[in-house]
Amino acid sequence: MKITALDIRQKTFEKSFRGVDREEVQAFLNTVSQQWERLGDENRELRLKLEHALHDVQKMREVESSLYRTLKTAEDTGNSITEQAQRARAIVDEAYQTAEKTVADMQKEVSGLGQECQSLEQQLDTLV
Repeated sequence: MKITALDIRQKTFEKSFRGVDREEVQAFLNTVSQQWERLGDENRELRLKLEHALHDVQKMREVESSLYRTLKTAEDTGNSITEQAQRARAIVDEAYQTAEKTVADMQKEVSGLGQECQSLEQQLDTLV
């Protein structure tokens, strides 16, 4: 049974052979009803605070989740950039090696053509 402050204030007691001081009983009931009201108000206030706190916790969880997703995206992006940089470095290294080989081959060819030119010049000199 739910008891309200008004129920406490309006409570009456039957008289008995060795009755009680009605004023003392009434004063006690008034004190109890005032405390009951105060506790009820405090209970409502605490419930409201709890509701706000739970709402704030939910917001914080959403923010935490969002931050986690953002961090994960940044981490994935960083890993992707690192992989792309490694592939780019491999391509540049391969191109550098190909260029060095091409230059070396061309130098050999130029050297061979230079020798062939000298040989042809000597043949020309002997013919002339």
